[in-house]
Amino acid sequence: MGEAKRRRDHDQLVALAAYAVVAFDEPAEGQQRVAPTEFRLFHAGVNHTAKGDFLFDDVAAESVMAAYAARNHSVPMMGDYEHQSLATPPIKALASATQFVPEVRRGSGGGPELWATQVQWTDDAKRELEAGQYRLYSPAFVPDKDGRIASLINFALTNLPASYEIAPLVAASANTPTGEPAMDEKELKALKDQVAELGARCEKMNALCLKRLGKSFDDWSKEEDAEHEEAKAKLTALSSFQGKVMELAGKTDPAEALGAVALAVTQGQEFVALKQKMVADAAKALETEFSAMVDAAVAQGKLAPAGPVSKEFFVSLKAEFGTEKALVALKKAVPANAEPIIQLTAPREPNPSSAVSGTQIEIASNCGGRFGGVNQFKALREAEEKRAGNPAA
Repeated sequence: MGEAKRRRDHDQLVALAAYAVVAFDEPAEGQQRVAPTEFRLFHAGVNHTAKGDFLFDDVAAESVMAAYAARNHSVPMMGDYEHQSLATPPIKALASATQFVPEVRRGSGGGPELWATQVQWTDDAKRELEAGQYRLYSPAFVPDKDGRIASLINFALTNLPASYEIAPLVAASANTPTGEPAMDEKELKALKDQVAELGARCEKMNALCLKRLGKSFDDWSKEEDAEHEEAKAKLTALSSFQGKVMELAGKTDPAEALGAVALAVTQGQEFVALKQKMVADAAKALETEFSAMVDAAVAQGKLAPAGPVSKEFFVSLKAEFGTEKALVALKKAVPANAEPIIQLTAPREPNPSSAVSGTQIEIASNCGGRFGGVNQFKALREAEEKRAGNPAA
């Protein structure tokens, strides 16, 4: 069933229920209705209405009372009939209550409730309430963007409220002293007959609802309860999440907390970008240092352009092991005080030993432990020594 159709069906059901309550709640003989001077407007937690679910918690209570305090310096509020004061275009609306004062109280579960207190009914409204012509009411309010009740406008007398959990304003109350004698058998039988008749009429109404809406009061109630519990769980989770965000942000206002989170995300992204740039700049600087040192060594005759141990050799090391390791190996092989090795003219004695020198081992370790480059270097030195000892070679 679509949401719009579900709401229309529910409104029809509420209308039937309102009619049933008015028709069935007749005071017993010796009893009368009494217009209340205070009643509850919102209960703690989620308040379900035909226009959605709205939360009344401590934040909502504080917001409502702050709005009331700012409104005409806390002058009493008024009630009307059927929300006529809010009609568009405006109409001359009769008052049902000349004034009332909103008050936050704690319910049985410890949560905040909003009550209308010090209610002063007009003569007509008092008479209509006590005659049973009007029994219910509907608060008008403004919610915030999160579905929390933010401010109260007024309330209206109505028999078709938008809220689903509204209790009757007037219940039959005894006007005789308490401790009266117990009912006799005749009175008890009359009461049982009345209860039985009420049950039969309720069954007829259930059948009528089942025929018109495809479900009974009980079926509808079960579905509504399930939806309400799901909505309540979502609102509770949302409220908990919001509280954690506000706590982490060190803010008491949700909008300020959201701004702090957005700023933190932006700063985090800027930090990551800065770190990436620093890494890139460091790599670029390392590459520049390696290239400059290799080119300088070749220009100074300390390193051959190509060959077993040459510029070509160290460039290949860089490609395989990375610039940093290749630069370390290059600095070990060609220190700043190294003599040129290209076009040597001074004769040297051949080195009969095939052992690898300490410097060669250090170069090899800096290049990942491979000795291929060391052997090439050794072969080059032996070839140079051979040419020095045998110019014709």
